[in-house]
Amino acid sequence: MMDDRSQAGNLRGPAQSGTPILLNVWDTAVSVAVILAAFAIPHALVLRPGSAPLGLGADLALTSLLTADFAWRLHRRRAGLSRDRSWLGLAVDAVAALPLGLMLGMPQAHLLRLVKLTHLFPNLMGWRHDSLLHPIAIRLAFFAFWLGLSAHWLACGWIVLEGASLGPGTDDLYLDALYWCVTTLTTVGYGDVTPATSGQAIYSMIVMILGVGVYGYVIGNVASLLSRMDTAKTHYVATMERLAGFFRYRRVPQHLQRHVFDYYRYLWEHQLGYDESTVLNDLPTTLRREMSLVLKRGLVRKVSFLKDASLELVQDLCVEMRAAVYTPGDVIVRAGEFGRHVYFISKGTVEVIDPDGATVLRRLSDGDFFGELALLHRQRRSATVRALEYCDVYILDREAFDRTLALYPDFAENVRRISEERTPVAKGSDPAPRPSS
Repeated sequence: MMDDRSQAGNLRGPAQSGTPILLNVWDTAVSVAVILAAFAIPHALVLRPGSAPLGLGADLALTSLLTADFAWRLHRRRAGLSRDRSWLGLAVDAVAALPLGLMLGMPQAHLLRLVKLTHLFPNLMGWRHDSLLHPIAIRLAFFAFWLGLSAHWLACGWIVLEGASLGPGTDDLYLDALYWCVTTLTTVGYGDVTPATSGQAIYSMIVMILGVGVYGYVIGNVASLLSRMDTAKTHYVATMERLAGFFRYRRVPQHLQRHVFDYYRYLWEHQLGYDESTVLNDLPTTLRREMSLVLKRGLVRKVSFLKDASLELVQDLCVEMRAAVYTPGDVIVRAGEFGRHVYFISKGTVEVIDPDGATVLRRLSDGDFFGELALLHRQRRSATVRALEYCDVYILDREAFDRTLALYPDFAENVRRISEERTPVAKGSDPAPRPSS
């Protein structure tokens, strides 16, 4: 019999596996090697002309890595496991893997290694889109990386045009070139480093034009990205201001205002002000079902008469469950009222109170549930349940349960039998809520 995990995979239909972790690690290793080569090769060529830009050991290691990458990409394409490389792309991989600098005895041929960068950009874009935690910060980091790499190359080009003889001042020469490049790209241009040849003058004009574009991009896009980082906070502040205006207009009592503000402050601090139900409702049906199963399956399985339910039934019940937040002191269930819901505690602590209102019977916390007999019988609650702190709970009502159960007649018969067996025990009232253990 398959477990929940394997069944969940079958519910997805045709194989839809994600990128293997090993492939991600491999792509990262190749990308890091190519980035280091993109900095090291031009730097060595302009500061140590005539010599191999990479040491023999580093060159052989890079060759081995890129050759293995080419072989792996070719194998995956032939096996139909990957469609991310056209034959032209594989040709680029092959050129980058060949040690043409050593084979031809031309140090400049090492620059052909850098054609591999054409595949680095799609990889970086993929990482940015796959990042769910800090996508905007990662986008800013990638922009800084490409800007730094471009400045490095432009500085190397300036040294080539300068044609200075190499000597003890080589490092200072590169720093001067990089300083000129940064000041030109940022449109500062102090004028303390000026072109000495016609080639450098033309080069300077090209870099100045690029600098204008970079400056406009930075001002426009980076400012936009930074503002988007505070989108959730902006939404929260606007909500609070709108509520404050409404409270003033309707003259809502101060204690109730504080209660509402505390609720929204909790949502902001723990959920960035977004309601879980809204997020799930925006998803297509298939993704909503999968997300609901991941979030709530463990809670549903703890209900005794649902332990043997099929994964499909559990998934349908998870979709019907709605999220709610209770603030400290809120009465979730009151003794004497008819039970229509079962509550699953995702986070927080509640106390179960005797109908006398003074005796605390027990406390329930994360992973516990209460009021499950409301799904089987229409009866009154025998205890009061009150939130001790902010509580994130999931609620399943009896109507949704019956509606879902109607789709599974075999299991519905089993539930009916359980209900009849528990009727003598439950007669008159819903027993005090119990922990899930």
